[in-house]
Amino acid sequence: MPLAAAVAGAGITFTADWLAGPALREGRLVEVLPGWGGRETGGVYAVLPPGRLVPAKTRLFVDAVSHGIRAGWAR
Repeated sequence: MPLAAAVAGAGITFTADWLAGPALREGRLVEVLPGWGGRETGGVYAVLPPGRLVPAKTRLFVDAVSHGIRAGWAR
């Protein structure tokens, strides 16, 4: 994983703020190009099997991740 490699000191990575946030806050990762950012070109998707009932625990997980990502992007 590029983020894990960067945290280990093996180089730099371009990753989402919400994903790198914990390592940045803990000082394990340092932002090297503040103010620079790439284009937002996609999203984060949950892929569920078609035509099947989704278990409640799966739905709760997807909802929790969705709320966490939105909260991170809002900062």
